[in-house]
Amino acid sequence: MRALNRKGDEDLTLKSIFAIFLVIFVMFVVFTVIRSRSAYQMERAQSEYYSLASSLLSAMAGSECFSVGSDEIAGWNAAPEAFLSQKKLDYYNNGNCDVSCVDEYDFLYSFTVADSITGRTWRIGLRDEPDFAEQKITIAMPVSIRYDSEIATINPGFAAVTAYIGSIPSFYGKIKQACTTHEDMQHVLISDLNVSYNSSSSVFKVGKQSFYSRFPCAVRDFKIEPGRHLLIISYNESSNSAKVIY
Repeated sequence: MRALNRKGDEDLTLKSIFAIFLVIFVMFVVFTVIRSRSAYQMERAQSEYYSLASSLLSAMAGSECFSVGSDEIAGWNAAPEAFLSQKKLDYYNNGNCDVSCVDEYDFLYSFTVADSITGRTWRIGLRDEPDFAEQKITIAMPVSIRYDSEIATINPGFAAVTAYIGSIPSFYGKIKQACTTHEDMQHVLISDLNVSYNSSSSVFKVGKQSFYSRFPCAVRDFKIEPGRHLLIISYNESSNSAKVIY
């Protein structure tokens, strides 16, 4: 009888050990699948941001805000989309503002241009690196820079776009998108800093950093405290304005 009980106890112990190992194995498989899926989603998002930043760089290099007109480059061996005007770069340089001719909703940006011969540089968009960016991507391309003088001078150089990615840049983009599409938008804002906007000065402020906004419609003042907030950007057609509801 004791032998039977001992055998039964051993069987029960083996079954318990097997069950524990089975649970551990299943948990390992589940965590591996979740981690792989998360890594894939992050890699895919990274690839999409690189694609968007690359498209923005090409668009800015070819924008009439910065580029030389086709009639001004007649006879020069250079592509119009990479032929920048020194005068236009001077106009926007260190403005610390979103540029009205740049339609970008996914991130904030800085557009830098450097003359390879003189070493002269220009910075357009955000003047300072934002502390609130969760990630940044930089993409560069060769360009030509035309200096306006009695005898036009053409110097080689490089242009680069740095995309600042995160919850706050995306929120800023949602406001622009609501103004442009005339549709309401939603956004989950996650921030450790105060986020505010002053319509009289057009200043968008995050913590101690700020820059001048260029919203396509009137946007009402707001001040959002740190935390997680579900925001609704409500567009009003009759007044061509947007209001952030939180």
